[in-house]
Amino acid sequence: MKNIIKDRSKIIACAVIAGIVIFTGMGMSKTHGGPKDAKSDSMEIKNAADQVPVTVASAKQGSISDEIYTIGQAAPSSTYNVNAKASGEVSRVYFEVGDEVRKGDILFTVDMDSLNIDRDKNLAQLSNGVEQAKMAYDNALKVHTDKKKLFESGAVSDYDLDNSRINSENAKISYENALKNLNSTSSSYSEQTENYVIKSPVSGIVTQRSVDEGMFASSQNGFTIIVKDSMVIEASIASKYVNSVKPGQEVEIYVNTLYRTYSGEVASVSYTAKKGSYPVEISISDDDKRIQPGMYAEISIKTGSKEDAVLIPKSAVISEGPQDYVYVVDDSSAARRTPVEMGISNEGIVEIARGISAGDKVVVEGKEFLDDGKLVMVQ
Repeated sequence: MKNIIKDRSKIIACAVIAGIVIFTGMGMSKTHGGPKDAKSDSMEIKNAADQVPVTVASAKQGSISDEIYTIGQAAPSSTYNVNAKASGEVSRVYFEVGDEVRKGDILFTVDMDSLNIDRDKNLAQLSNGVEQAKMAYDNALKVHTDKKKLFESGAVSDYDLDNSRINSENAKISYENALKNLNSTSSSYSEQTENYVIKSPVSGIVTQRSVDEGMFASSQNGFTIIVKDSMVIEASIASKYVNSVKPGQEVEIYVNTLYRTYSGEVASVSYTAKKGSYPVEISISDDDKRIQPGMYAEISIKTGSKEDAVLIPKSAVISEGPQDYVYVVDDSSAARRTPVEMGISNEGIVEIARGISAGDKVVVEGKEFLDDGKLVMVQ
């Protein structure tokens, strides 16, 4: 019985020892694997620490236009100042500011009593002169006719006949001159009369009036009329754009007051600067005739365009002196500093004429922390 107990004790002891060995072996095996995994984790942490977090954008292919923005004001394309051509008291005014007039309408008249008195007096004198010249001519012609009859009968000499002929011819010339003088003077007074009746040369709108009934008018007084059917936008551009803007270029015009966009084109560019900027006149297609003089407008002049261009956000470009760069992220997550040539730029988008291709990923945020070849983490 004691031997059985001893044998069981040996068996239990062996089992305990075996368990320790097995546990120790397992522990040693685990201990041997631990340092290797820790080193790997440490490398991964170090690599992640070396990567710079960035935001990227893909270069795309598309169209872009180069535009210049400015502000302008609506104005009539044609303005007419219709002033008095003769001095005198204004006898009648027919239109007010804002009225619509037609070509040939009488705007105002200047009193011409003194002109009429002077005209009647002079024309009466000239008419009397014509009558006297006509009587003298008729008399000279009758004398010459009588002389011819007497000459045929031998009662007068050749000398007398020639004298009567010369006298009749001279009398005729005097009569014709008197008649011409009367007609030319009468025409002159008719022209002067038109100067006292001021008419509109065009159909349009009265925008200014500087005459009133009873006032003394001179060549400085009258009406201002605009042709409303044809409006333009008067704007100005900075000196750096003056060589880019040319007649015929497309223009987009947004009239704030009307909440409407109109199309137009550059009509003219003045190369004489005014206060540091250059005047530009823009014709506008105003089909609804709602644009009024003085209305302000936002102007966008299209100076160029490009189809199938490589486009990226302008924020991706780094400019250092004359050279521009972008960081392109390659397949190994490295940022490559790449020289580029920019083209048209508009509203935060820029054309890249040379340096990258459509589909390339460029860094737009975080580029200030990069060097060539730096690893990045795209967020």
